[in-house]
Amino acid sequence: MARLIKRYENRKLYDTAAKRYISLEEIAELVRAGEEVTVIDNASGADLTAPTLAKIILEEQSGSRGPIPPQFFHELLRSGGQLVDSGVARLQRNLDRLMEASLGRLARVRETQEEVERLRKRLKRLEEIIDQMNREGHDGDESK
Repeated sequence: MARLIKRYENRKLYDTAAKRYISLEEIAELVRAGEEVTVIDNASGADLTAPTLAKIILEEQSGSRGPIPPQFFHELLRSGGQLVDSGVARLQRNLDRLMEASLGRLARVRETQEEVERLRKRLKRLEEIIDQMNREGHDGDESK
């Protein structure tokens, strides 16, 4: 579940989980740490997540993280969001391929484990046969 951040009329952001006001930089840190955030307007309930995250990106691009090339923003505006959608779709395809490859490797590992278990059972059965043959051989020696 996403962490709820409320934006008040005075533009202050309130982290409902931490029960304190939070800065844009702190929201960026939460997102970088893997946290999902949802920013809503306290008065209207409007979802402000996308504009807030965009503001963070724009403010950071002028900072030390290195600027985002203006060409990226031109392409984003021209594509009407399709640039981002195609990037997400490409990422999803890559993740799907990675998952398929991982599942394939897991299947081979499982097959190998099953084969090892079959070999252990056969080895145990051979040991039992050898023990039985040794006992029968000793029993035959005692009858002489």
